[in-house]
Amino acid sequence: IHMNDNIVSDRDYFMIRMYKCLPNNTRKKTYMQIQKLFDIYMYQYEFKRENIEEIFGVKKSRASDIITLLTNSNLIETSGPTKYKFKK
Repeated sequence: IHMNDNIVSDRDYFMIRMYKCLPNNTRKKTYMQIQKLFDIYMYQYEFKRENIEEIFGVKKSRASDIITLLTNSNLIETSGPTKYKFKK
């Protein structure tokens, strides 16, 4: 993506999309955790719910809620039965 002849990095692009797409009541901590998740997997790698549990230090139910939030916000997509990928 080019903006004023500057190339926007994948991370910057993701940050913009994240702030635009997530609901307004999303907690700051959640933003930071999602950013961390993106920094690890970027657009090229798949991850599972268990990875979210591990990285965020949360239980299965919270990790599932985060997946739902990211899916509903159009930030991730399923790439297999239990795998997800960030969506560009």
